Amino acid sequence: MNMTWYTVGGVGGFHLFHQVSTLLLATVNAAATGYILSTFDYGYAASAASVALTLFQLFLSLLVIPALLLATAAPLAWFPLLASFRGSGFYLFGLGLLTLYRLGNLFGLITGGACILFGIFFVLYGQVWRERGSKSYRALFWT
Repeated sequence: MNMTWYTVGGVGGFHLFHQVSTLLLATVNAAATGYILSTFDYGYAASAASVALTLFQLFLSLLVIPALLLATAAPLAWFPLLASFRGSGFYLFGLGLLTLYRLGNLFGLITGGACILFGIFFVLYGQVWRERGSKSYRALFWT
């Protein structure tokens, strides 16, 4: 695998920054959602809507990891918005809002705020750059 400080597996420049930062934010968001699931009290867990929303947030957080790390095509087929800067920006923005809404402590504020800021940045960059999207990502990790 070709790897330098600016390229990994043929991905370089801003695409590498986008792929790695989205991967890290999704992983941190999955950790935040895991924290939410581990601290359920009985009254909170009794609400089916709240449990379903938390599981949906965990699913969305974990969905992007195989697409960005291993370049699997299934998550991009299920959620084609992940294949462009604008789409992944909206994805991160939505994850950030869910995290801010669900986790009301400092970890949730930092995680949700970072997701929202990176999401807005990627949407604006995608709008300026006019990327049309792609069918897949290149793998950051080869198996």
